[in-house]
Amino acid sequence: MAWLAMLVLALGAATGSCHGEPDTTPPHNNLGQQDQTFLQDLAQLDQLAMTLGELAAVQGRDREIRALGKALAEDHHQTLRQLRQLAAGQGVMLPARPSPETAREVDAIKEKRGEPFDQSFIAYAMRIHQETILLYEQAALGKGDTEIRAWARARLPEVRRHLAALREQYPEAIGEELVPQTDVGNR
Repeated sequence: MAWLAMLVLALGAATGSCHGEPDTTPPHNNLGQQDQTFLQDLAQLDQLAMTLGELAAVQGRDREIRALGKALAEDHHQTLRQLRQLAAGQGVMLPARPSPETAREVDAIKEKRGEPFDQSFIAYAMRIHQETILLYEQAALGKGDTEIRAWARARLPEVRRHLAALREQYPEAIGEELVPQTDVGNR
């Protein structure tokens, strides 16, 4: 159970609210397209992680999956809140709800029960963390806004720890590796 406590503590990756809250972000900004895309793509990943975490907290077959789902949902809710604040300060409009693609992904996993649900949830959690790391690395190494680069660099070690904990606990779920081995954000 110590691994679960470590994973729960480590699972603070990007999140916030997508539950019908109005998006009051100003429509004008001075950011480049790369920074805007980073913020918008990260919001979609966080919304997906939060929604899947909420599902796992209820539908997970065993206590560990339910606890992991709850932690994932809470952590991504918090990170999405931070992301929304960052975006609002930059004048970037973030999506108020999941994209149609994200909604389809959630619907597909929602239909599963028992072991198939748990396996899909873990696979999605790993994929989401890998994609999040790639986004953070691109932003951290980019030539865009310094505040966004600093925020991405600060978040990167935590998301890497989450992925490492998932890989350690669920090695059988490791699929195609999307994350190259770099030390960005680990300095």
